[in-house]
Amino acid sequence: MLVLFLATVLVVGGLALAGSFVPRAGSPAARSVPVSVKWSASVTIEQPAGVPDAVSCASSGFCIEVDSSGNAVVDQDSHWSTPVAIDSGRALTGISCPSTTFCVAVDSAGRAVVFDKGAWGSPASIDSSGLSSVSCPTSAFCMAADVAGGVVELHGSTWSAPATVDTTSITAISCASTTYCVAVDPSGSQVTFSAGTWVAPQVIDASAALTAVSCVVVPSPFCVATGDNGDAVSGSGSLWTPTSLTGASTSLTAVSCESAVFCVAGDESGAAEVWTGNSWSATPALTSGGVALIAVSCPASGSCLALDAGGDAERYAAGAWSRSLAESPPATATAVSCGSPTYCVAVDTEGGARVWTGKAWSTRSALPKVGALEAISCTGLFCAAVSDTGRAAMRIHNRWSVQVVDTNPILAVSCSSATYCLATDSQGEYLRWNGKHWTSPSSRYPFKYGFSHGLVAVSCPEPYFCMAVDETGHEIFFTDTIWQHYADRLGGAFTSVSCPTTQFCLAVDATGREVTFSQVGTKLEWSGPKQIDSVALRSVACRSARFCIAVDDMGRYLAFSGGAWHAPVNGVPAASPNSISCTNSVCVEVGGTRAVIASIT
Repeated sequence: MLVLFLATVLVVGGLALAGSFVPRAGSPAARSVPVSVKWSASVTIEQPAGVPDAVSCASSGFCIEVDSSGNAVVDQDSHWSTPVAIDSGRALTGISCPSTTFCVAVDSAGRAVVFDKGAWGSPASIDSSGLSSVSCPTSAFCMAADVAGGVVELHGSTWSAPATVDTTSITAISCASTTYCVAVDPSGSQVTFSAGTWVAPQVIDASAALTAVSCVVVPSPFCVATGDNGDAVSGSGSLWTPTSLTGASTSLTAVSCESAVFCVAGDESGAAEVWTGNSWSATPALTSGGVALIAVSCPASGSCLALDAGGDAERYAAGAWSRSLAESPPATATAVSCGSPTYCVAVDTEGGARVWTGKAWSTRSALPKVGALEAISCTGLFCAAVSDTGRAAMRIHNRWSVQVVDTNPILAVSCSSATYCLATDSQGEYLRWNGKHWTSPSSRYPFKYGFSHGLVAVSCPEPYFCMAVDETGHEIFFTDTIWQHYADRLGGAFTSVSCPTTQFCLAVDATGREVTFSQVGTKLEWSGPKQIDSVALRSVACRSARFCIAVDDMGRYLAFSGGAWHAPVNGVPAASPNSISCTNSVCVEVGGTRAVIASIT
């Protein structure tokens, strides 16, 4: 018996909603049978990015940034990795890398995570108070500071118990060597560790809360501390001297010194200044000027990396700043399509894709220069995805290829085979894939009811039979003769459509209604809009004319079986669903950073 997987893609307001449907002889297309839908626990498929908190560079070609979501991002020769969760659910507050093979990161829950020879270890609790900063002059010695005025030392592989050295929280710590460290606090005081002993706190700037500190030994210790009043204080031991920055009139947020004659300080307005041994001077403007600088690290003279609150990295070299993206915005899963019960592909807003094998999700593949992927459709092992930059990404024999096929954002795509796909764009135009190439965008069809807006969803159960819908209630059939029909006569904005066969299609809209199309012989019949939910419906997936699942804005699902829609049911584990796709035995739903699988019996 031939089993054909018919793929459709459903799009909600620019977010693609993909689906695959299997009409099977005798069940349930031919008869009404009870259907059981059982959702599994949701799993994370997209790692949410966070706000950068700290950065450390072991060399000009190796830096690691950590963020407020427990992620680490590695920069190697100006190429940033994707965020990797090393401390899920915790805000990483500091990191120190004395070499390219060893780093220590600390978090707000008193835990430390060690990077050793290319791999991250598990978070280890080292303090009952939240940690604010860490400094490691060597791989055998680190000093971490906490928000209760305590410090914890790492000797070899063993952390000491916390020791109280300050009467208030410590905001930053820097160790020039294994025998010399300085910690600073919000009261304008510094605390020095020298030859194994901590001295009492000393006020070095009574008018400021000290925000950062950096120390070097060349040959005697030299430190610079910065404050929220725009001032810097330099010195060591008990001898500290205020220094004025040329343009700082706002809080200084970061400082890093490579030597006593080269330091860089940044502020909350996105400006930076350089210390040359005697005075500060303004650097050229950062390319992302106006965004607060969060952290800076200078591994070599004249070379620094600064991070801002927007996730940008600014590299300082040859007296100028250049921009690169250290941490992109969090990816949101936009669409999923299943070519079989054991082959589904989900895509996201950052041009990434993951494959479900029936047991687990693969690691994320980043497609180059594709933009936000709005839709995907799979049939068997063949997939086509489209993006807001007018690009189409084809997955053939488990390899992706990307090409520009449209000058407008493409909103939806549906493939009935590896040699036939139809995509629709934001200007109401369509493109066809013939197995080798895409046609140019076309809009050759009559507008009986006036201008057709962007076609937000399309479903093709067979080659040259597709239905597309727009946000004004129009349904457009693409057959040998293209024509248009105004289906949702109450004017609802369609959000999704699913055609498991050429004889049946079902569309849902933003007001919680559904409209069905059926064909018996040569007779075409349209139902009037029917209210099935009290809120907007985001996606619908029909595996036959007898069974459909729709999901709504509240994360609920509605099942159509036994000839009727059942009441919305809470409990779809993935919040804010964007897309649902069904085969004969499973449904896959994605939304936000989560995915969930349902078994259909």
